[in-house]
Amino acid sequence: MSDTPRMKAAQMAAMEHITGDVYHVGCDIERELNAANERIRLLIAERDTARRQADQQYNLREEFLDLLGTVDVEQGVAVVRGLQERIKRLEDSVSYWNERYNDLNYKVQNRDNY
Repeated sequence: MSDTPRMKAAQMAAMEHITGDVYHVGCDIERELNAANERIRLLIAERDTARRQADQQYNLREEFLDLLGTVDVEQGVAVVRGLQERIKRLEDSVSYWNERYNDLNYKVQNRDNY
């Protein structure tokens, strides 16, 4: 006999009515099993992808916290803008002092003309 209720019912019906439904029922069950196995494979793949994305988000949060001292996006943006302004001020200062250096260097090289 069979291990599944549908196959058992098909076998009983085949014995009673002498039909070939047992084969068709078995084929149907096999198709359903294959479809279920494929669905399980897809669900496992989706789960694994979700886990990787969650791990990546967690790692990004940790990096954000380490770099900016916060995981809050608005606060992080404010920190980045402040850093951008500081970089601009430093670049302006470097430019100013480069100009002063070039002026002095020019004067030293041309001191006889003054």
